Amino acid sequence: MKSKSYKAIKNGLERNYSKHLNKLIMKKAEEFRKDLIQRTTTAEKKFRSYLDRNNIKYLFQKIIYIRDKYGNIIKFFIADFYLPSYKLIVEIDGEYHNSKEQKELDINRELTIKRNYPNIRILRIENCKTGNYNFLDGLLEAYKNEF
Repeated sequence: MKSKSYKAIKNGLERNYSKHLNKLIMKKAEEFRKDLIQRTTTAEKKFRSYLDRNNIKYLFQKIIYIRDKYGNIIKFFIADFYLPSYKLIVEIDGEYHNSKEQKELDINRELTIKRNYPNIRILRIENCKTGNYNFLDGLLEAYKNEF
């Protein structure tokens, strides 16, 4: 009978621990997502309506996992919208995104996402512009042509 080395045993335990921890994080992320869906803003509803009217496929409150090189989830973000055909995350920004602290958090979040998902672009739209369909048409057309 072969005996396992300490390193092999440790690696096996870490893998099992990581799987368990990943499941816990994914469960928390899903709970947080459901809460955000229940608290959908008027601006998000307007943008959602725009996407529906124009038959643009999207995922609402998309969970984005950030993983280390071993596949362990180290953090997650929830994007307001993800448009797969555009490879575009759309964030609908309310007033609180204008504060210096929130702007810093938004920049760090964007950098983290871009580092882990280099093919995905991020677009921020102010709440007040979600009802301006001409503006949205031009904006999304520009992103579509860029892709």
